[in-house]
Amino acid sequence: LARRFKGGDSVLGSYLDPLADKALVASVSVALLVKGLLPPWLAVLVVARDVFLFGGHVAMRLNEVQWKWWQHRSHFFNIQKGTAERVEPLLISKVNTCLQMLLLPVALLHDPYLVSTAPDLLQYLCYSVAATTVTSWAAYMWVGLMRKTKT
Repeated sequence: LARRFKGGDSVLGSYLDPLADKALVASVSVALLVKGLLPPWLAVLVVARDVFLFGGHVAMRLNEVQWKWWQHRSHFFNIQKGTAERVEPLLISKVNTCLQMLLLPVALLHDPYLVSTAPDLLQYLCYSVAATTVTSWAAYMWVGLMRKTKT
């Protein structure tokens, strides 16, 4: 939604849209973890990947301003069209986000005191999310390394 605000593609939207998705998934994952409805290993994996990607993006941006963000604050935070690179999610990342958005309500409904979903479905979704999380993490690392070798 933020990516296509008022019908146009915006650089700001390209940053806000995935950030909003990740904030939602991370906060609900932690809440489900605290309630015992999501396996700890999966919550840690999902949050760790997002923290890593965010840190990697900040590091790449810092590299663009020669690690002197305090001297180039206006450039570092300037994400207007034409002055900053758009954030383009990979297909595997979109699949990962869709599976995460499907897993969260299934895990919530899996509470044995409420209407129980099929345990196999929850387990299948957990492993699917883990697989796509690891795959997208590796894909973004590859893209980041290829981008670094081009510069």
